[in-house]
Amino acid sequence: MSIVAFFAAGLQLVLAIILAIIAIYIGLSVFGKLTKGIDEIEELKRGNVAIGIIFAALVQV
Repeated sequence: MSIVAFFAAGLQLVLAIILAIIAIYIGLSVFGKLTKGIDEIEELKRGNVAIGIIFAALVQV
């Protein structure tokens, strides 16, 4: 494997990670705006499994 191909693969990996973080942030922000009356973090602290499942689904998608 040449050094150029190795560098290109590393660059693609970094770009994919950055885009994934941005997509997760946007998804959680939209979810927060759609559920204004619910404090999701407090619900997670109280052990609300449904909110945890929804958060996990948002992060995974």
